[in-house]
Amino acid sequence: MSDEALAKELQQYKEIAAVNKNVDISALMLNALEKEQENRLTTRQKTVAYFVTVTFAPFGLIYAVKFYFSGASDGKKTALYIVIITFAVIGIISLMFNAIISTSGTSVQQIQTIKPDDIRSLLQ
Repeated sequence: MSDEALAKELQQYKEIAAVNKNVDISALMLNALEKEQENRLTTRQKTVAYFVTVTFAPFGLIYAVKFYFSGASDGKKTALYIVIITFAVIGIISLMFNAIISTSGTSVQQIQTIKPDDIRSLLQ
């Protein structure tokens, strides 16, 4: 629940309390905040998702989809973070691959011309 939603709910509780003096606004707000905490992703879920995202970049997108459609209050924000991290990791890996290839004196085209039969003959 966002701050705006909490403010709106507080305003509704104030209106109810104005009509009925027996209503305890603080108890209602505590109940709303407890409900908010129940509807969040656990720290363990986020940690596993971030670990998978950094370690096995494309597979983190599975968690992103899962969290996006989970209905948890912080699910969409966590899914966005996972997508950003996934693309950042993929970018870093591709930059590292290009740096390693460029410093080895070979080009990607040269690697693509290697025939599997040549590799098999070298291994025998």
